[in-house]
Amino acid sequence: MNRSTLTIIAIFSAMLLISGCGQVKEEYWPNGNKKHEIHYRKGEMDGIAKWWYENGRLQQQVEYQEGRLNGLSIRFYEHGVRAVQQMYKDGYKNGMTVEWDRSEKKILEENYKNDTLNGVSRRYYPTGTIKSEGYYSMGMYTGTWFYWNEMANVVGEGIFEDGAGILKEWNSRGDLIRQSQYRNNVKNGIETVWDEKGNKVNEIIYKDGEIYQEAGK
Repeated sequence: MNRSTLTIIAIFSAMLLISGCGQVKEEYWPNGNKKHEIHYRKGEMDGIAKWWYENGRLQQQVEYQEGRLNGLSIRFYEHGVRAVQQMYKDGYKNGMTVEWDRSEKKILEENYKNDTLNGVSRRYYPTGTIKSEGYYSMGMYTGTWFYWNEMANVVGEGIFEDGAGILKEWNSRGDLIRQSQYRNNVKNGIETVWDEKGNKVNEIIYKDGEIYQEAGK
């Protein structure tokens, strides 16, 4: 085998090695800070991908596998604290999603199955006090949902099955002030409103989350 043939084989082997190992694409902001760094393999995103704000702080980091989101995804505010953390599998949200406010106080925990809400959902006040807690079954409200004010008093309770049910709301003294019918996760049917003395002051009919008719109108 002559030298030319060996050279061609070596170059071809190197090309195959580079192709198999993949490549990294980078872009920079006008100030010189890196804007993004994305790993590719066989023409598809594969591995860690990162984006940065112009100020140099990390904006987002995700994991890809064969062109699909697979693993942990984290987004950050421009001043550096976490904003959202999610888990992906085969391109879909699967597992827990957590959100924080700009002071990195946790405000939301939700669970997903193949991009659909499924499992426990909790919201929090910036003080850390729980605001609401309930469950989804493949996107639909299910079971008992509770709602609290910032003083940790229960101010709402909904009982649902497959997105349909009744939500009751109370004032801080425990007086019933509102009762609403739900279907498909939104108000559907009659909503009754009482004043603080227990007098009925309004009755509204909802259709698919929109006001359809009010009493006396």
